[in-house]
Amino acid sequence: MGRSGRRAYCYLLTDSNKKLTDVAKERLKVIQENTALGSGMQIAHYDLELRGSGTLLGEEQSGLIDNVGYEFYMELLDEAIKEAKGEKLAETIEPDINLKIKAFIPNSYISNIKLRLSYYRALTQVESEHDIDDLEEELRDQFGKPPVEVINLLGLMLIRRACINLGVKDISSGKESLVLSFTEHTPLPTEKVIELASQPNKKYSITPDNRFKIRLNDITWPKVYDEVQLLLKYCR
Repeated sequence: MGRSGRRAYCYLLTDSNKKLTDVAKERLKVIQENTALGSGMQIAHYDLELRGSGTLLGEEQSGLIDNVGYEFYMELLDEAIKEAKGEKLAETIEPDINLKIKAFIPNSYISNIKLRLSYYRALTQVESEHDIDDLEEELRDQFGKPPVEVINLLGLMLIRRACINLGVKDISSGKESLVLSFTEHTPLPTEKVIELASQPNKKYSITPDNRFKIRLNDITWPKVYDEVQLLLKYCR
């Protein structure tokens, strides 16, 4: 309670003679599922999605933000502001990740679809291993021990961020190999790629269509992440 060591409680009572609207039920469910310390921002995001953001310079409290999601709405708003200012928009890379790894949030782990979508959106904002650690800690606190599919998903988001930094437009796995396609803006020097492909151990090679191939017996996210991180160390 406040800054003391005493815990506060709040009891919300509903009139049994009155029928709650779907929106009211959704609001109460969100409050019930977000009771951990620091969950206020999460509740605020859901409230914003339910009622809309309204006009930026007015009093109206309605909108269609729930159709696109809060984070994507903010991205669109940021792009619109930069465009209005005449600023050049940065080119974004969204790597196509095709790895034979089961990675998703099971319904049995997070049953509420809005909550699942919010965590999927949060994962796209991951910038570092520290961000992943924070997200995993939050998931453990809210829903218990994450299943292997969720751990894999956290790992794939690290791989995705590393691929963006590396300028990789496509990463896929075969039975015993990993194949990467780079954009023309990759910071990885061409001479380094050739040097790796020339090593006698034949771990690295260049395919006829100029894709970079890595021999990898164990296709798991930690192994893939290690390989991508190693390539990042060679960048300018």
